Amino acid sequence: MRGKPMDWLDKLQVRTRLALVINTALLGLLALAIFAVIESTATLNRGHEERIRHLVEVADDIIGNYRKLEADGKLSTAEAQTQAKEALRTLRFGTDDDFFIYDFDGKGVMVAGSPQIEGQAMLGKTDAKGFKLWDALVATATTGSGSGYVHYDFPRAGQTASAPKLAYVAAVPAWK
Repeated sequence: MRGKPMDWLDKLQVRTRLALVINTALLGLLALAIFAVIESTATLNRGHEERIRHLVEVADDIIGNYRKLEADGKLSTAEAQTQAKEALRTLRFGTDDDFFIYDFDGKGVMVAGSPQIEGQAMLGKTDAKGFKLWDALVATATTGSGSGYVHYDFPRAGQTASAPKLAYVAAVPAWK
């Protein structure tokens, strides 16, 4: 005849049973803490992504204002593009983050943090970890909705060491 399902517990000393209960509770708390850290990190990352997307939407609105001036005949296309580039060149967010514009061929049009890249064709070039950043930027701008996130490594303005960065890409098809 079989015994009760938990007979083995009855055979343990009280001290061992107590230790088992305490250790099980501690493992449960540890699992809960790990889950909380993972969720907090995910929430922070989503917040960071959303913040960057909103900032790019502000930049897109600025460009939209210059496109409207062009459409209304108040500025030529070249004047509107130049003024939009200069408006974004001076725009900053955070302590060392800025905006950049590449055309659909991967050429730097306005790169506030690295002006030496302006005018250069960047397709095929890689970041510090071998990632074809500019290919990814152009692919994001030219497929699907024309917008999305790109993770990459690149030196912050005025620095030489690469750091992980996140870009939100938004295409402006009318001004290829």
